[in-house]
Parts: sequence; C-alpha cells; structure tokens
Amino acid sequence: DHSLHSVTAGPDGQWYWNHGNCGAQFTDKSGKTFRLGSAYQMQHIAGKKSDDGHVYVGGASYRMNPDGTHATVIGHNYRNSYEQTITSFGDVFQNDNDDPPACRTTFVMEYGNAGFCSLDGKRSWQADRRPGQETSVAEWRQEDPGTMPAGDVYGGGSPTGITYYEGGSLGTKYAGGLLLSCEPARNVVFGYLPVPEGAGFKLERFDFLTTNTDKDFAGTDFKGGRVDRNKKKTLFRPSDVTVGPDGAIYVCDWYDPRVGGHSDQDETLSGAIYRVAPKGFKSSTPKLNLETSAGQITALKSNAINVRNLGFTRLKAGGEKSVPAVAALLGDPNKFIRARAVWLLSQLGDTGIAKVQPLLKHRDAEMRIVAFRALRRQDVDLLKNAAKLASDQSPAVRREVALAMRNLGKEAVPILATIAAHFDGADRTYLEAIGTGATGKESQVYAAVIGNSAPGKWT
Repeated sequence: DHSLHSVTAGPDGQWYWNHGNCGAQFTDKSGKTFRLGSAYQMQHIAGKKSDDGHVYVGGASYRMNPDGTHATVIGHNYRNSYEQTITSFGDVFQNDNDDPPACRTTFVMEYGNAGFCSLDGKRSWQADRRPGQETSVAEWRQEDPGTMPAGDVYGGGSPTGITYYEGGSLGTKYAGGLLLSCEPARNVVFGYLPVPEGAGFKLERFDFLTTNTDKDFAGTDFKGGRVDRNKKKTLFRPSDVTVGPDGAIYVCDWYDPRVGGHSDQDETLSGAIYRVAPKGFKSSTPKLNLETSAGQITALKSNAINVRNLGFTRLKAGGEKSVPAVAALLGDPNKFIRARAVWLLSQLGDTGIAKVQPLLKHRDAEMRIVAFRALRRQDVDLLKNAAKLASDQSPAVRREVALAMRNLGKEAVPILATIAAHFDGADRTYLEAIGTGATGKESQVYAAVIGNSAPGKWT
C-alpha cells in the first residue's frame, strides 16, 4: 500500500512504473539517486533535490530503460496512484486514490505536479487549504501555480487498474481510443473517450461496466466502512483491466464486501476474470513467429501491450534492417499503430530517423507530437525542431515544446517566449507547461515575455 505498484511497457520501449506517497530513495543503474519525501512518509528527505537537480514529492511515476538505467520522473506529488497507462502516442493517464472525497482520473503532463503536498513536500494540503476552498480544489491545489490540472475529480472512491484500448473487438465506437479505469469502491469500470482540449484533454466519465446503476454503495471508506453482504451489487470490486491479444477487454474482480481499510472479508475466494466483447465473439489469438520480420510486425500491431513490446524489442534489435517493414506501418489505417512505428523508427539509426523527421510537418497534430517526442528522446535536433514548432497551430504541440525546454539553459528562453505569446489566458495545462519549461530560468523568460508585450497588457 502507498508504495511500489505497477510496471508497464511503453510505446518507446521503456518501462513505466510508479509508487504511492510512502515516497522513495533509490539509485538507478546509471548511478543517479532520487529522493522523494512528503508530509506523509520519508519526511526527513522532503524538499531535498534528486541528482537531476529537481525536487520531487510523495507518489510518482517514472520511465526507465529495461536494464534499470536512465530513470526519469514523469509526474509526482500524488497520494496513492495505483497505476498509469501510456497510449501509443506517449500520452500518460492515471488515477489516484485520495482516501475520500476527491479521487481523480488525470492526464499526466510530463513532469507534472499533482499537488497533494506543498512544493517542498513538507506540508499537507489541509495545512494550506484556504477559506472557502472545496476539497476537490484544495487537495489537488487547483488554485496554486505549479500544479497540473486534476482532470476528472469525482469524489469518494478507491481507483485501481487502468488501461487504454486502442482497437480490438469493440468496433468503430471506440476506435479513437477508450480509457478504462477500475473503481472497486463504486462497483464500476469507468470509461472515458479522451478528446484534445487546448493543451490537455477533456475527460467525460461514463459507466463502462457496473453492477450498481443506482449507486447505492457499501463497504467503502467514504461510507464509513459499513458493510452490507446482502447487497450483491456492491460486491463487484474490479481491481484491474487490460486488453487481450484477441482484442477483448478483461476485468479482474476480487468480489468482496469491503474496499480499503486494509480489510478483506470474502472467505469464499470468489474472485473472477470477466471478458468483455460483442455477442457472438470468438476469442482468437494471432500466432506469432518472433524469428521473422512479419511475426515481429504482427506483434507490434497487437491489441495487448505486452505483446506489442515483444515486437518492438525484436524489431529494434534488427536495426536499420527493420526500417522498411516498420515504415510501412506509417500508412496503417489505425492511428495508434502509426504512432508505434514512429517511436520505433526513431531508434533504428539514421535511416529510421529520416523517416520520422518529415512527420514534424504532418497535418495531424498527434503525429507531430509523437514525432517531436520520439526525436527528442534520441537527442535529434531538439532546439532546431523546437524553434520550428514553437508557433505551431496546435496548443498541444506547443505544450510539448515548452516541456522539452525544462532542462535547458538560456538557449531555451526565446522559444519559451514565443510559446508564451500564444497563451490564450485561460488554458491551465498550457500555462503550467510554460512554467515547467521555464524551470531554473524564470526571470529570463519573464523578462523576454514582458519585453515582447505592450506594458498595458501586464498591468
């Protein structure tokens, strides 16, 4: 609990993992030490910088190479996030259990601070709560600079497993992507159809799978722990969800009268795994021969994250010989498969990189974003590409450019000033991305922004 949780393979071949706000102090295989304390646990290191020069707080998400090198914090200051899911474009979504009443489902902007504790980790949200602030606002510091938008804050609950469906057995209705988040306290698997909104995403929640349509809850912390064994509808406790290689959705239910409170009360051990698919569905898993290029491509196109990673790993090992087969996927009708090809091509030498660079001018903003991300990870022309995209018509593209400036020096200032000039005055994700990119050079960026504006606009 509140400690090490989930590990997931990302579309870039790295491993993504997280822990709750018990915090951590560890050294990766590159010799870099991370220190994450908070007002909850590890108070003695709260506010101390990690070896990358930044202060991180409480719960956090990371990515790293499979061999344990080059760990990077991609989000922090959570309470007790159970898991994160990464789309093939590299967008990260998570849920977080607040221990009622402000659970949330969130798009995790890279380096984002969720706000559960103060910036130095030494004060709880209750200590800094201002008069009149609702819990959902105060707990995630939604009126404080330096915190990312909380997304869908829905109240009491106990969110667990989360995944992103990118195609499979469910037809065209969810072909654009379906975010699924387990909520055992509410006897439901929430569904979202994330829609780009400014520099972030609009997350409108609906019940994808539930046994409790009238929302008469029991056995949860936000109901005081009261158990009612006669209410069968409250015993559905979805703890995890994933997409199988056959394209169906699988939900794990531990079936128990109680959620939270370090208590389990089902002596019958009646948990189950459910398959969600259209009527008449017949499960069929493609046969894979990972010794052939065709088999590796089939794996990369799989509906299942773990199978995709098998294909990615083998194709990457093939080096530039894999480029023709992978490049062919740039014309696939499924946008997510196209995005997987971008990540892989950027890691297949100069020939692969040459296939990615033109995508910075793609008509689709999502493709421009994944191309920029992939090239940035390979240290290919970062400043050159950032300068070109700093005035991109898409605020989401400009968000990515701003975030990429975080660990750079004065050379990033004119790029950030250009991005700031496009701020609409209302988009919080965009504003926080500028602030994140300006880390360590705030005064220079502010001076550049003011210098390019009429004084009357800033008074």
